[in-house]
Amino acid sequence: MEDLSELENIIKDPKRKIIVSELIVDFSNPSPNTLFIIMIAETPGAAGGRAAGFGQRTIERVLCFKTEGSSATKLIDSTHEDVLSSVDLPVGIARMPAVMSDGSEEMLYGVVDPSLVNDYRRLLLG
Repeated sequence: MEDLSELENIIKDPKRKIIVSELIVDFSNPSPNTLFIIMIAETPGAAGGRAAGFGQRTIERVLCFKTEGSSATKLIDSTHEDVLSSVDLPVGIARMPAVMSDGSEEMLYGVVDPSLVNDYRRLLLG
């Protein structure tokens, strides 16, 4: 296991992403958590630029981290088309805070959905 710095840097990066987590993202909480990070391509018509809901979000990268206490293990980091095409974006995405290890908060887009995390885990990690 490594420290949380790589994971926190990914969360803080302004690139578009959707976080799907088992629990609320709170790195001050020692409870184990699994987070899937779905990176969205920065293209015209993606995400917020979708007029009246039209357009498409294109997944460009999928990562998964298992956190426990102040450490994180990267379980997957893929840009492989077979992996990307197998991931369905979650519904009900909302803005939510993530508590960093230093106590600061970052706002992110995501969903807390243990069932979807288990589905992704079976699909992507075997």
